[in-house]
Amino acid sequence: MRHDTVPADDPTSTPPEGRDATGVPDWVPQATRAYLAHACAGQPLRHVASAHGCAPSTVLRQVRRIEARRDDPLFDDMMDDLAAWIAHEDADGVMPMSAMPQRAALIDDQTLEMEARRILRRLCEGEAVLVVGQGMDQAVVLRSETDPTRIATLSRAVAQAFVLKEWIGCHRAGRVTRYRITDAGRAALRRLLSDKLARKIAAQPAFTRFDPSEHVPGIAFQTDDDLVRAAGAVGTTIFHPVGTCR
Repeated sequence: MRHDTVPADDPTSTPPEGRDATGVPDWVPQATRAYLAHACAGQPLRHVASAHGCAPSTVLRQVRRIEARRDDPLFDDMMDDLAAWIAHEDADGVMPMSAMPQRAALIDDQTLEMEARRILRRLCEGEAVLVVGQGMDQAVVLRSETDPTRIATLSRAVAQAFVLKEWIGCHRAGRVTRYRITDAGRAALRRLLSDKLARKIAAQPAFTRFDPSEHVPGIAFQTDDDLVRAAGAVGTTIFHPVGTCR
């Protein structure tokens, strides 16, 4: 379902209570949150831009880019689920029974990270491809398009999350749609594996007497979006002159 007609930007209007995008899982990208707040919850561009710390033109570009991506079946279904979540949440933030299926279909951060380690690693093997059929609740990872050997299975909800985060990209659409891992997916896998290794090393008995603890960014920061926000908060530049100029 597309939202080709974008609500007019009225700087004097206020967003409907209980209709923003703050209730979605933490792993949902900021651009998607902005799209939901504007195109689905009806918030004006200026309000959304202010909430996300960017210009209204940036939000508009994000909205248009997401609309352009909705030709991807998994992505479109994921956006419909998120939109339904936003649309059914009442002013008190209470989710009625009719919206429970959409909420249940949205995986949590821990599940996403666990499945990313398992599935993205498989998608890095040779010509592996993720395949999902129209209306199917499960997706599979095949060794290649010419070798239909199944090497992993995953839920449709997990596959949708991968698409939303652009960890996989549509290779061939149809009744059976095929996806391949993207550069962003490979980078996410490297980060997940390195974080896991670093934290595993710090947890070894040999380090106990040093009482190691993670200060920056901290164990509370787990998702890609968390780490991006942390980098923006602590990262800086410095003027450090060195050498001689003649």
